[in-house]
Amino acid sequence: MAKAKAKTKSATTVTLARELAEHMTGAGMRCSKTAAKDAVGFLFDQIVAHVKGGHPVRIKGFGTFRVRATKARTMKAFGKTVRVKAKKKFVFRPSSELKG
Repeated sequence: MAKAKAKTKSATTVTLARELAEHMTGAGMRCSKTAAKDAVGFLFDQIVAHVKGGHPVRIKGFGTFRVRATKARTMKAFGKTVRVKAKKKFVFRPSSELKG
């Protein structure tokens, strides 16, 4: 089941990168689709690399990407006590401008 989610996220990222590249070339920017796609891919790669390195990435007027650590905890599921491991989550917080 986890593999199916990974494929979906990957396909979504590729589709988003392709759509952004098409908008860049159609918006009057003087670059090829390949160059636009490379630029979008580079941007995503840099965001991921900085966030994985422990540094939040803030894009003015858009929002902030960061890693949030969760503590280990116990919870009840179906009448049983289950232990949930501590983990790190990639989170996005939209800016007030983006929220409207």
